[in-house]
Amino acid sequence: MATAQSLGDQYWIAMNLAKLGQVAQHRGDVSAAIRQYKASIDVFQRLGMPEANQVRSLLAAVEDPAGVGASAKPVTPGQALLALVRAAGE
Repeated sequence: MATAQSLGDQYWIAMNLAKLGQVAQHRGDVSAAIRQYKASIDVFQRLGMPEANQVRSLLAAVEDPAGVGASAKPVTPGQALLALVRAAGE
C-alpha cells in the first residue's frame, strides 16, 4: 500500500483497500471491512473502473451476509477477489 501511495497509483491503492477490507472481514471486523470497501469503491469509481462493481459485491456480502436483500446470486469474498485479480490482468 505504501508503495502504491508513494507512486500515486490510484488503481493499486483501490486494489489494496479492497484487500484490506477482505482481511478485516475475515477477522470479523465488519466496520473496518465496510470502511475499506467503501474507500476502494470511491477510488475505482473516480477512475471509471469496472472493479468498483466487484468491490460492491464484497460490500454487499458484509452488509447483508444472509443475502436477504440480494436479488442476484451471492458472491463469496474469494470469488470477488478472483474477479478483481483477473480484471487487473486485463
